[in-house]
Amino acid sequence: TPYGVSVTGNRDEYLGELKAALQNFMLRRMKYQVRPDMPKVLISDLVVEPGPVDLEVEFFTQWRNGGDDRVMRVVNDEEKIAAAADPETLEAIAAQTPVYRRYVGLQKVAPVVELVSDMLTQDRKVKIVLFAWHKGVIEGLRRGLTQFGAVTLYGGTNPDTRQKNIDSFQHLSSCRVFIGNTLAAGTAIGLHAAHHGLMVEPDWVPGTNAQAIMRMDGPAQNKAITVQFVSIAGTIDEQIQRTLSRKTKMLSQLFD
Repeated sequence: TPYGVSVTGNRDEYLGELKAALQNFMLRRMKYQVRPDMPKVLISDLVVEPGPVDLEVEFFTQWRNGGDDRVMRVVNDEEKIAAAADPETLEAIAAQTPVYRRYVGLQKVAPVVELVSDMLTQDRKVKIVLFAWHKGVIEGLRRGLTQFGAVTLYGGTNPDTRQKNIDSFQHLSSCRVFIGNTLAAGTAIGLHAAHHGLMVEPDWVPGTNAQAIMRMDGPAQNKAITVQFVSIAGTIDEQIQRTLSRKTKMLSQLFD
């Protein structure tokens, strides 16, 4: 596939056997069993219209000028990918899919900035957490939301700035937006000053997204947490959503 070797051994008919085998080795306790007062987490989809992207940026110039038309015709269609049997086409897809995904992420910046700005203007007490994957998307969101004191955290953030940004979001009323990389900001930090989040660029792995979402949970959180997965129709987002849905369903069946 364009995303690596596809593992097909995790079929539904084997889940019962695997589940029975795991019961002898694994003791599982859900968070709600340990903390019955835990606030609910409400998850929904949010489809937005694509915003403008500067294709003159050097990163995209080579992709646009040297991009193979075959890639754009098949990159988001599983049946066409399967039919593209020649190695050259598959290699072209594999090479350009990460660029395509970044491009789709950048298309979300403008509509998300507009949406979040409206939310924060209507309710001057609310704070919001945004998760994305690419630095360009994170920085684009920060620039668009500067008036709301937006702070960021991603792989290139130094330790001092990292903690300063977390503390600002948690304690300063002027800092109302936290924008983090889904992986770098997805564990070991608390963002319970907010109870609403947007997954602007979700990860392919359900557990990574879940860990990021739970940054808004904690003993001090007493409101239901609402999270929206942002997507653009007709793009690679649809493939990601299908993959996440399939993986989540399988994990739910396996682990009750």
